[in-house]
Amino acid sequence: MKKILLSIAIFMASLQFVAQVSAMYTESVFVEGNLFTTGDFKFQLSTTDSNNDSIADSHNMYWNSIPTAVWTTPTNWAPGQSIGNTIFVRSAGNIDIPNFTLKIMDDGTVGQPVKEYINLTKARYDQNGDGVVNEEENLLPQLLQQYDSNSDNKVTLYELVKNSSSIELEKNGSILPGSLSNNAIGGYSGTGKALLLEWELMHTFPIEHGGALVNVKMRFDAVQM
Repeated sequence: MKKILLSIAIFMASLQFVAQVSAMYTESVFVEGNLFTTGDFKFQLSTTDSNNDSIADSHNMYWNSIPTAVWTTPTNWAPGQSIGNTIFVRSAGNIDIPNFTLKIMDDGTVGQPVKEYINLTKARYDQNGDGVVNEEENLLPQLLQQYDSNSDNKVTLYELVKNSSSIELEKNGSILPGSLSNNAIGGYSGTGKALLLEWELMHTFPIEHGGALVNVKMRFDAVQM
């Protein structure tokens, strides 16, 4: 009986020793304050350039609403006349936009078809945002190569709409920067970049098509993947 009690005592002492040894090698350290904050993604448009220097006014009040009728002709638009205008784009948040395109879509025609006689004569995107459009920022050669289906060295509104054209504005690794990359161009006080499009009513426009109207939507797609 004494041997049994002695064995039990030795066993219990062994368990206590093992527990104490295990506890000696256990330690917990906490890393606190781990915050997961999403970036601010905000794409904005403006048409305000009060001093006509091809650089947008930066104040946020000019970027709050979505512009409409940016490219709208006068009601007496005649063959040979051109209409051009500039729209400004910016990444108002702190996230860069590396994928940025413009899509031109027909939203309805009234009267005779006129898209075939509206020629895109200028297409420039101020990629570095300095207000000066260099030759390498001229989009027209690229558009001629992609959409001039009848090889007449013209890109008409009809060709752009028919091909569901998607004009790539940021390319070859360029970005529409957010405030962290470039706070002069991006962010809520940035001036963004300018896109100029100019359209001409061709001399070959049939006089019997006078009074016709085509309504076009310009869709900008800003994607961060």
